[in-house]
Amino acid sequence: MALLTWKDLVPSLPQEKSFSSSGEVKAKEILLLQGPSGAGKTTLLRTLARLHPRISGNIWLNGKPCEDVPPSRWRRSVHYVAPQMLANATVLENITYPFRFSIYKKETPPLRMTVALLLNELGLDEGILAQEARTLSSGEVARVALVRAILIEPIVLLLDEPAAPLDEKAKEKLASFLSRWVAGGERGILLVSHQGMEGVTRTMSINKTH
Repeated sequence: MALLTWKDLVPSLPQEKSFSSSGEVKAKEILLLQGPSGAGKTTLLRTLARLHPRISGNIWLNGKPCEDVPPSRWRRSVHYVAPQMLANATVLENITYPFRFSIYKKETPPLRMTVALLLNELGLDEGILAQEARTLSSGEVARVALVRAILIEPIVLLLDEPAAPLDEKAKEKLASFLSRWVAGGERGILLVSHQGMEGVTRTMSINKTH
């Protein structure tokens, strides 16, 4: 079953760099998006998350047009994972930060134990929760951002080079983590990675720019 579908999607870009893309992310799959540098892979992810405007084309989530879903709810369900932190806040404060917004007002922030277990699966110790985010390495930030995204329970994760700042052992843990996550429910992942990743179930290429 297709969770996220897009047809003839043209992001808003300078005319000489414009491209069109069609595709779908199915349940329980990790779809690898390939293409040369500058082809627009990151732009496509951000357009699918409704963080970047589009000129034309359509996007559906579980068969429902994106226009029928409020942007804040869409971005929760189709979540672009940005490795960004509040520098002077602790890691735990960064992870629970989304639950301050009205879209989550009826939900309980995740328990520290739950957060610690997810971090451990990615090779991070619970002690990191008390650190200020500015003390983290780029690899730690990437994994903390992923945990934060998982906890808001998206349907589709949009990941842009999540393994780039990781060593080989951490990459293996990340691949296992993502494979378990997609297998655990009706959810999927659209992944950009120049290095590839274990657990990918299908690949697609972005159309050439023109």
